[in-house]
Amino acid sequence: MRITSIVFLMFFAVSSYAKTLLIYVGVTSKPPVQKLIAIYHKRTGSEINAVYGGSGTLLSQMILTKKGDIYMPASPDFMKLAERESVVFKGNIKKIAYLVPSLIVPRDNPKNIHSYKDLAKPGIKIVIANPETVPIGVYTAEIIDKSLNKTERLKIRENIINYAGSAAKTAAAVILHQADAAFEWKVYSYWRPELIKAININKFIRRISYISAGISSFTKNRKEALRFLNFLSSETSKKMFERYHIMTNLHEVYKSINKKVIAGGSYKLPENWLTE
Repeated sequence: MRITSIVFLMFFAVSSYAKTLLIYVGVTSKPPVQKLIAIYHKRTGSEINAVYGGSGTLLSQMILTKKGDIYMPASPDFMKLAERESVVFKGNIKKIAYLVPSLIVPRDNPKNIHSYKDLAKPGIKIVIANPETVPIGVYTAEIIDKSLNKTERLKIRENIINYAGSAAKTAAAVILHQADAAFEWKVYSYWRPELIKAININKFIRRISYISAGISSFTKNRKEALRFLNFLSSETSKKMFERYHIMTNLHEVYKSINKKVIAGGSYKLPENWLTE
C-alpha cells in the first residue's frame, strides 16, 4: 500500500511538472497573452509561466539559462536570430498578429509635433527603443536611416535623449512627459488614448512587423509546448489580440496604412548606430 502511494505521488509530481511551461514573450503581447494563459489553464489545467520584456533581451536570457518552452518576439528580426542561434525549432513557427510602427506624443502635444520632420526641431526630446534589443527600435532605426537625408538624420539623432529597454518603457516616457515624442507600435495609442496619441507616419513605413511564436530547443516537453503553440494561433487567440487592437488580418493592416509594404523581413543594424 505504501509503495503504491509513493508511486502515485511520483507520477502526480512528474505529470504536474510536465504540464508546466515557461514562455518568453515580447512585452507588447503581454495584455492578450495574460488573458490567453488564463483561458488555457482553465481548459487544460496546464501552468504557463511567462517572462515579458524586450525580445532581444529575452533571447539572451534564454541562451544564458538554456531554459524555456516558447519564444514569442514582436518581430521576425529576432525570431530569425533565434533560428540562427538554434534556440527555436524551425519547422513550426506560427505567425500570430501584426504590428505597425508609429510616432506617439502626449495627448496635449505641447511641442506641436505633427509630422516626422518636426522631430528635427531644436529642443525636441525623443525617446526610442534600443534597436539592439527591442523590435520597435529596429524599425525606428530603419525608418531614420532610409527615409531622411543626412542633415535630418543628424538633427533627429541629436534630439534622442534615451534608448529604452522595451516598447512599454518607450511609451511610458511619453505618458510621463519625460519625452515629447517616441517611436512606438501604434497599438499603444489605443491602450492609453487619454494620455497619448499617434501621429501619422504611414508614408515613411517600409515594413510592418509580425508577432510570431516558436518552440524552444530547450523545451523539456515538446508535446505540451506544441499544444500551447497551436492555441496561440487559434481563433480564440486571434480574437483576443483583436480585442486589444492588435490586428491579425494582413489585408486590414494594409488598409489601415493605405499601402502594401513588406510584412516581416529584416534590417541589419549598422554596428555603430548607437554611437554614430
